[in-house]
Amino acid sequence: RGEGLKGKIATVSGSGNVAQYTVEKLNQNGAKAITLSDSGGTIVDADGINAEKLAWVMDLKNNRRGRIREYADKVWNLKPVHVEG
Repeated sequence: RGEGLKGKIATVSGSGNVAQYTVEKLNQNGAKAITLSDSGGTIVDADGINAEKLAWVMDLKNNRRGRIREYADKVWNLKPVHVEG
């Protein structure tokens, strides 16, 4: 179809390494990822998961071993939605 990712909105399932690097690549190619999930539920961030937010998620999941719900509790000057899993 000849379409690139620029301007597209994407949902990403998971929040581990593959999901994290998928969000990174989407950002690099001009798309906007709006979801991440784990066994506890899904977050929906309509503003998109930018590089700063992704870095926070990477620390949460890779270092602190936290749950994605903590993203919904983090203040980003927006109101993300957390859906129980």
